[in-house]
Amino acid sequence: MKTIFEKMFGQYRGMRRELYILFWGKAATNMGAMIWPMLTLILSNKLGMNAQEIAKITIAMGVVQFPANLLGGKLADCCNKKKLIIICDLVTVICYLTAAVLPVSMAQILLFFTAGIFQTMENPSYDALVADLSTSENREKAYSLMYLGLNLGIILSPTIGGILFENHLGLAYAIDGLTTLSSTILILLFIKDITPVKEKQTIYEEAKETQSIWKILREQKVILFFLLCWSVYQFSYTQFNFLIPLNMEEKEPCTLA
Repeated sequence: MKTIFEKMFGQYRGMRRELYILFWGKAATNMGAMIWPMLTLILSNKLGMNAQEIAKITIAMGVVQFPANLLGGKLADCCNKKKLIIICDLVTVICYLTAAVLPVSMAQILLFFTAGIFQTMENPSYDALVADLSTSENREKAYSLMYLGLNLGIILSPTIGGILFENHLGLAYAIDGLTTLSSTILILLFIKDITPVKEKQTIYEEAKETQSIWKILREQKVILFFLLCWSVYQFSYTQFNFLIPLNMEEKEPCTLA
């Protein structure tokens, strides 16, 4: 009788070794979520900002990360994806480790923000590599594995971050940097072959260099619908990291008028 572990992870057997390395890279990179959920608390509890000031900083971060994601997608198309991930990770590691030795300040927040931009830029390269290294038969499982790695990082990191928040915030930055460094080393040493799998392309995978992105989107309206739904989802999800910490910081209990 198969164990629960075998049932959950047995489906991921038989894929290319590079995909398992990317899985760990995804999990380790998302250890950066250790700081993101605490950002509102850091700005309010440690730096004494009010809700309006925190909202402005959060919005500014979101606005800057959008073009960073687009730039990352463009670079993934024209550059070596493995090298791009390594470069972005190294910048992220430097920012985190530098922030770890600084006192709590806006300089520390700026370093964290810079790390977040480069993490955003590398995401399209991760996704493109998964597509290149998987086949049509196991591509769904490959992306499922990456999503599992993302969730593992997001689940573990806030737990550790909450323990370190009060007295060891610098250590949280250091752990973020070291875990990202570990994934960078694994990618550098063990991902040797990033040659895309050769197989018959589906209609959705055919190259369309002669068409503009706007024409492609008009022909694939389901993508526009997905982008709309994803935007609403991301907007709603972001409120958890902003509103819940502020409510937890309330000194007086809420009363109904």
